[in-house]
Amino acid sequence: MDGGKQLARRIRSARNISQITGAMEAVAASKMKKAQAIAAGGQPYQEMLGMVAGQLRRQAGGDFGHPLLIQTESQAAKPKLHILISSDKGLCGGLNSNLFRLAERAIPASGPVIAVGRKAVDYCHKTNWEMVGANPEIGDKPDYSQTKPSSAIAMEEFLARRVSSVVLIYQKFHNTLTQRPTADTLLPVQLKTVEEEMKMFNLNYIFKPGRQELLADLLPYYVHMSLYQAVVSAKAAEQSARMIAMKTASDNAEDVRGNLQLLYNQKRQEMITAEISDVVTAGMALYEK
Repeated sequence: MDGGKQLARRIRSARNISQITGAMEAVAASKMKKAQAIAAGGQPYQEMLGMVAGQLRRQAGGDFGHPLLIQTESQAAKPKLHILISSDKGLCGGLNSNLFRLAERAIPASGPVIAVGRKAVDYCHKTNWEMVGANPEIGDKPDYSQTKPSSAIAMEEFLARRVSSVVLIYQKFHNTLTQRPTADTLLPVQLKTVEEEMKMFNLNYIFKPGRQELLADLLPYYVHMSLYQAVVSAKAAEQSARMIAMKTASDNAEDVRGNLQLLYNQKRQEMITAEISDVVTAGMALYEK
């Protein structure tokens, strides 16, 4: 039963693949929960930080203009700087492919790029983009100090008026099943005020230092935190996509193993039937003699 031996080897291979992908799924699920907790925990802080900065700007008066808030007329003609945030590893389905398709549409040839993540760095090397900064190793637990150099480069380029704006391109985490390629403007800083949620700031607080000095210190920190939050959101999306990809691979391997097992059983049954038929035929021949 040469065909049966080959099928048996394929069944063992499918079973081994299913066990490996199952183990990778369990690891990814554990990392996914931690990454999602980090992303979800930082989102309210980031939103409140933006609202506080927005309210301070409103109270500071219309004549207050920080360089991080302003795009000059001459600067508007400059190219955009894009910060491309990807995963460090593969095996996460079409996560990076979808991200890079958005990047190809958004970033012109020879456009300046800051690459964050190993896959983004490798992809930039294959294009004509000008990589003004690279952060290839983020790890599974990104730290604020790891992303700060990239946001510092972005602010330096913007304040030197060499770029018109800075745009984040990353996979935004929504839930375990949904991650969307997203392009968000980082610079010039776009602050929002929500009056219903900011009634606490309508009180007559005395700021030391003053509102303008406080806002001048707060805006660079807000930029750093915005990039950090985008990175942790992308990391949560990566782990979620990897867990789903490994689960799909495990299910597919089990389906293949089941189909091969059925085919093996059929061939085995055919062989047994043929052997019984041979025995019966031989017995009938001896009986007739």
